[in-house]
Amino acid sequence: EKIDIPIVLLAFDNLELSQILKHNHSKVFDQIFIWQGDFRLMIAIIKLLEDRMNVEHDSMSVGVQSIIVIEDSIRYYSSLLPMIYMEVMKQSRRLISESLSVSHRQLRRRARPKILLYKNFNEAWDYFIKYQETVLGIISDIDFPRNGKEDPLAGLVFAREVKKLQPDIPVLLHLALPENEKEAKSVDASFLLKNSPTLLE
Repeated sequence: EKIDIPIVLLAFDNLELSQILKHNHSKVFDQIFIWQGDFRLMIAIIKLLEDRMNVEHDSMSVGVQSIIVIEDSIRYYSSLLPMIYMEVMKQSRRLISESLSVSHRQLRRRARPKILLYKNFNEAWDYFIKYQETVLGIISDIDFPRNGKEDPLAGLVFAREVKKLQPDIPVLLHLALPENEKEAKSVDASFLLKNSPTLLE
């Protein structure tokens, strides 16, 4: 009998991860992360799994908002997600402290925006089309798979298509190359340099 329990792989370093990917063992895992010494990664993993399980009910029934994160680099999203979750939880606590009643506080606690990680264009786009009325924002790499092939401009295409349907949704692109700044501005997106030493600040 199949047991529907998510299984996450936590690799210690790039060498260990490359060996696992080389031998094609990764398919048995729901998610893969690299441990980089930040304890907040454990919280982010749990929250990410919870959000994926609850998003359909919470979005459709209660209107809880979501932030779409598109990133296929395991090392990068392993450092990025803890930062995003901590910031969202900090903002949620600030809102909760401003609530007047116990029931209002509980409602706001449950209504924290969901963080949804996707590693390719098509999965992210399917989700966006289904839940676009509750999407709060998009944080995306530029270079990731689209239609089964690596596309160095996939993030720009995604941002452009999103803006056609929902012009007011904020999009933050992570650029590996500074020369892509012009393209990011052309799709009305904010941007960060992925290789900047001050990125996490």
